[in-house]
Amino acid sequence: MTNVEEMLINMLKRNRFFEKIPDNKLKKFANLFKLWIANKNQAIIIEWHIPDKIYIAKKGKFVAKKANALSSIKLWEVEEWEVFGEMSYFYKQPAMASVVCESDSCAYWEISRKDFEEFLKENPQVAEDIAEELRKREKENKEKLWKKIQTTEEDDEIQINL
Repeated sequence: MTNVEEMLINMLKRNRFFEKIPDNKLKKFANLFKLWIANKNQAIIIEWHIPDKIYIAKKGKFVAKKANALSSIKLWEVEEWEVFGEMSYFYKQPAMASVVCESDSCAYWEISRKDFEEFLKENPQVAEDIAEELRKREKENKEKLWKKIQTTEEDDEIQINL
């Protein structure tokens, strides 16, 4: 195994979805990822578009934001080594939020939806773990949005008109 392959396998194992997968299964999967750098305020995923990739945050601050008129509501920060873009994949719908680089620069890994799908077919437990995480995240996002909806302009908060 090359140093690059070892690094990619270690990168994947930092993510809880892949930590229990044996190295030999991760080797092929790891080689399908490409590293990209984003600049401050660059969107990796754009709300209402269907991303054709799945991403893993490597370095920097990524934020998921929901548009609201001329502003946006921060839903969550994407943690280092966290998968993002998978909600659109699993729900087969456009992205519910944009994911934007908030640092001066951000590094992330990407893999095509097709390659990701093949990996999930070979590793159904990973698909189940991700689906469970999505259910939790969706519930949290709805709660955050409802809290924002219930605030008033007097609170200097954004109001959402759904």
